[in-house]
Amino acid sequence: MVPPYDPYEGIPLETGYITSSSHQSLVNDTIVVGNSAEQGYHQARIENVPGDILGYDARTGQFKWKFNVIPQPGEYGHETWENDAWEWTEMYLLGPTFCPPRERPGLYSNNSATIDYYGGFRPGDNLFAASIIALNASTGKGHGTSSLCIMRFGTSIHQRHQSHWILMSMVAIFLQ
Repeated sequence: MVPPYDPYEGIPLETGYITSSSHQSLVNDTIVVGNSAEQGYHQARIENVPGDILGYDARTGQFKWKFNVIPQPGEYGHETWENDAWEWTEMYLLGPTFCPPRERPGLYSNNSATIDYYGGFRPGDNLFAASIIALNASTGKGHGTSSLCIMRFGTSIHQRHQSHWILMSMVAIFLQ
């Protein structure tokens, strides 16, 4: 099991590493950052670090919020990651993102889950994988909800292929 990582300190080097897979977005006083773990066709292991969406105060750099792209126990959608697949799989945020001014939701596109060409080791619908997620950039939450995103559009249920190019195109359409 991959231990949770601290947004202030990062992760232990023996766990892996985090890279940036999308540009950062500035929305009012919040910098929204997407991150990812090891990528590519030759991953070193099946376990990986989730590429959660993070919000930081633009003036102070202080951590504000984290949206778990793989729902944790007690969060909406956690039950869609069967056989404890949520403990070790990953996905990551991709650009472009659509971040409107004020308190309107931003749109963020997510990739499919770890080793997307085979999904047998992560049964279930795998909520927030291969999805467009709408979040309030100031809070990391949907309007009027606790931790639920406002909108989620998935290209497929339990995807087994790279669908992020479709999602990136769809977010780009919103930018028009």
